[in-house]
Amino acid sequence: MTNFSDANAVGHRICDFVRSFAKAFPDREALIADGGDRLTYFEYAKQVDAVAKSLMAMGVRPGDRVAMLDAPSPRFMVVFAAASGIGAVWM
Repeated sequence: MTNFSDANAVGHRICDFVRSFAKAFPDREALIADGGDRLTYFEYAKQVDAVAKSLMAMGVRPGDRVAMLDAPSPRFMVVFAAASGIGAVWM
């Protein structure tokens, strides 16, 4: 079993944990969907950063509300972490 303290994941937002785990365990699987889609921590962090940049380019700012209607999936978790990373309120 993984000792999560090894990742030194001290942060206040979910995206801080994603980045910390991406540095500590880049090749480990972070998200696994029912359909078989898988993301490593490195891929997860890379997608979170890309989506955060896209949200900001669309005008989303800290305090803005962000919602997504989707089944639980890696994509859902990426958007959730990205919104958290820019200070948006996840609905």
